[in-house]
Amino acid sequence: MNIIIVDDSRTKLTHIQICVEEIEGVVTHPFSDPHAALLWCENNTPDLVIIDYMMPGIDGIEFVRRFRHLPQAEHVPVLMVTSTNEKQVLYDALQAGANDFLRSPIDQMELIARARTLLKIRTGALALIKANEQLFRMAMIDDLTQVYNRRRFIEQLDAEIGRARRHNHPLALAMLDIDHFKKVNDTHGHAAGDIALKHIARLCVSTMRPSDFVGRLGGEEFAICLPAAERGAALAAAERLRARIAATPADLGETMLALTASIGITEILPGDTAASIILNRADDALYRAKNGGRNRVES
Repeated sequence: MNIIIVDDSRTKLTHIQICVEEIEGVVTHPFSDPHAALLWCENNTPDLVIIDYMMPGIDGIEFVRRFRHLPQAEHVPVLMVTSTNEKQVLYDALQAGANDFLRSPIDQMELIARARTLLKIRTGALALIKANEQLFRMAMIDDLTQVYNRRRFIEQLDAEIGRARRHNHPLALAMLDIDHFKKVNDTHGHAAGDIALKHIARLCVSTMRPSDFVGRLGGEEFAICLPAAERGAALAAAERLRARIAATPADLGETMLALTASIGITEILPGDTAASIILNRADDALYRAKNGGRNRVES
């Protein structure tokens, strides 16, 4: 864990550094210049800040205030070292974002104990952040294909429709269905079907623009939103995707599985106010592509 120590007194700086380095797994970064410490924090994320209150130029409270404005500093504990007993100073430090105080002159055992406690808090916060990120990902990502799930895709599409209407920008939507997917499952098994779904999702993501986003709506049906794309550009992009799918078989290990897809394209119209409207129109186009012989793009 990374600890930065900020104190203009070289003697105190060295003393604190020697003390906290007794904690296993700690790497210390001492700074006698608070400006240099803030600059380091802009490019690195400490796990604990130990800061002296009385410093020239930037005192401890102002340092903490500036530190807390950094995006990565929200869950980093701050231990302030101070010799003052003034309640206003302690109040201002807490308001700025300090978590704990240590009286000066420093007691070595107390310093180590408080640092260990704050590092445990930091470890718990990191674990909670990671768990929340995983929960958020589970709520919006299709577990099999790693593209947006239906709910998240529709939320994003609604947002893009609103943005397109506000700025009078074009927007296109593609709906894609793997041709004869039931036959894949019946002939090769559901494990092969899963491979095929993941294969198609990867091709969709890698073929389309970085600004486009892909969702699995259910079964073998995918949707792709193309922000700022006119109908002609969307048709060309869909045709490139269709051709790439047809030319790129899925690797089942013992055999290569040829796949094709049907794609329906639509664009946003003046009366479109919700994702359901444009999705229904893209679904109609997809239906025409399937009825027209499959392995084709229709609008």
